[in-house]
This record gives sequence, structure tokens and C-alpha cells, in this order.
Amino acid sequence: MAAPRQSTQAPLGRWRPLVTFLPIGVAVVSGIHYYLWMRLVRDVGFPTSIDHALTVMLVLAAASVPTGVVASRLVSPRWSVWWLAPVYVWIGTAFYLLLAAGIIDLLRLVLELVAFEQPEIERIGPEAGAFLIVTWGVGAATLAVLEARTLRVEHVEVALSKLPRALDGFRIAQISDVHVGPIVGRRFLERVVSKVNDLDADVVVITGDLVDGSVEDLAHDVAPLASLESTFGTFFVTGNHEYHAGAPEWCAHLPTLGVRVLRNEHVVLDRDGHGLDLAGIDDYEATHLHRSRCQSRESHRRA
Repeated sequence: MAAPRQSTQAPLGRWRPLVTFLPIGVAVVSGIHYYLWMRLVRDVGFPTSIDHALTVMLVLAAASVPTGVVASRLVSPRWSVWWLAPVYVWIGTAFYLLLAAGIIDLLRLVLELVAFEQPEIERIGPEAGAFLIVTWGVGAATLAVLEARTLRVEHVEVALSKLPRALDGFRIAQISDVHVGPIVGRRFLERVVSKVNDLDADVVVITGDLVDGSVEDLAHDVAPLASLESTFGTFFVTGNHEYHAGAPEWCAHLPTLGVRVLRNEHVVLDRDGHGLDLAGIDDYEATHLHRSRCQSRESHRRA
């Protein structure tokens, strides 16, 4: 029997979402920065030199977003981190500035309606508005950065009326959306693994978006996954980001760390003669992002 041919569309599969959504992303980023420029620069009425300097800064900040995203696909995370970290921080900051600007404009509209009946009501001027936008936006972004580096465990109890008594108290530790890559590295993942091991879980499940880079670039960073401890082991399902990063390669690499990949299949976790079915399915976007398939060893033997 002839070996299956490798898909020639694999490389394109990784780039297809970027090529498809890049023009839309550029338009959205441009619109956001133009709105911020109006509220933080134009409306304030700075001296010409300061006005021009702030305008150039916002233009460069806007250009850094699509440029950084495209460049991150071409350069190893160990090098791209130097410019992606500031870009990602700015993306978050710009979002909070946008949110603050929207709130201020909404308040202005409300005050204008009120002032129509009560002229003595004081309005929010351009300078005060810009000050509030920057204060709220930068403050919220700072808190978000600090929060992103904090690990917390959320305990959720799931009540199942037909669950056998032998499975009562079965503990599932879920890890999701770690996004190991240019920003999140080995040290952070080591903290995650340590926190999970402290939970004394029956099974560990990694539910997608584990990585933002190739196996070649991130093998060292994800190595701590081999230290995960639980009764029934660790299982993984793909998220859409795995297909940007090379899903077949990751599906082949994770089992070397003791992580079993579930690809549209299930396993039975048996305790005292009672089984719990653990099923894993591919990310819904998989068929759109990557044509080639990767299979676990069990499904490969069945094929």
C-alpha cells in the first residue's frame, strides 16, 4: 500500500488566516488609532511640535501591530520577543484607551442632553477628557499586565445525577490558552505545572491554544509538561493556534512528553470498575486552517 502523500497546502494553511484577515485587521487598527488621535491629540490643541511628535508616535504604534504580527511568523520567538512584547502590551493598552474614550464620549453625550435643560451643567472639555482617557486606559492596562502574570486556580464542582459513586470527587485539572511563545516561556509554564501538581488531580486536560510557535522553536519551553502528575495522565486537544503553529508536528511531539493527543476519539478512565469517557475533538476551525491530518498512535494503528 502506497504511503499517503503529504499535503502541499500545509505551509499555506498556516498563512491562510493571516492573509485572509490581515486587510480587515489593518483597517480596524487604523480606525482605532485614528479615533485615539482625534481624542488625545487633535482635540486637545497641543503646540505644533508636540502635535506632530504625538501624531508620529501613534502612526508608528499603529504600523507596529500588523508589522509585528507578520514578522513573528518569520522569526524565531527567542528573537521576536524583543519587539512583540512591546507590541502586545500596546495592543492591550490601545484597547483600554479606546474603551475609556468611548465612555468619555458617552458621558459627553449624556451631559450635552442634560445641559440642554440645565445650561449650568459643566461639560467635559478636550483637555480633561484626554487626561481621563489616558489615566483610565494606562491604569487598566497596567493592572491587566500584572493580572496576566498571576496564577489562580478556579474550583468548579460539576453535579451529575447519574455519576457512579465510585467516581464521586473525580478531579480534572484543566489547562487552557497558555500560548507559550514569544511572550510566555518555559519559566511561566513551570509555574503552571507546579500549581497543577499541587492539586493532586485524577487527570490533566490541556484544552488547546497551548503554543504560538513551531516545535523547533518551542520544544525547550514546553518540556515542563513532562513533569505533570495525575492518576490517569495528561491529555490534549488542539485549538486554532496549534494550526497556525504546525498541528501535525505538535501532535507528534507532545506524546514524547507523556501527553496523549485525542483527535476525534475518546478514552475510558476506569475506577473500581466504573468508566468515565474522556473525549477530545479537533478545533472547529481545523479544516479551514490546515489540510493535513495528524493522528494519535492508536488511531494510526486503526487506519
